[in-house]
Amino acid sequence: MISREAQNSPGLRQAELLAWNGFLATAPNFADEPIVTWRPGPDPPDVICESVSNRFIGVELTTWVEHDQLMRGKTRERLEKSYLEILKSENEPRPKNIGMVLLCPKRQRVKQEDIAQFRLETYSFMNE
Repeated sequence: MISREAQNSPGLRQAELLAWNGFLATAPNFADEPIVTWRPGPDPPDVICESVSNRFIGVELTTWVEHDQLMRGKTRERLEKSYLEILKSENEPRPKNIGMVLLCPKRQRVKQEDIAQFRLETYSFMNE
């Protein structure tokens, strides 16, 4: 299926070759039909595949963010969104002497019982 020449090709770095072989082993019909041969591409694409129906498919290999990084980012995004939902600044008049306020919330949410006070104090501070 895959030529020995393509597998040992200098056209793909070791990490790319490992990623490509893993992807192809996991999803051999990613093109909706089997791949019969592949070779390094001109970069881009990294790989040129030929399917059983003689279609040529270019594949560009990319890196992805590790799952833990993605989850930390999503956690941070949810925290920031929770503060924005509390403040609802789009419903408030702009302060006269302040163009922008940047909140840097720590790793905690505002407690439910503190939401009203937090909102009141934030806007009170900006309008002094």
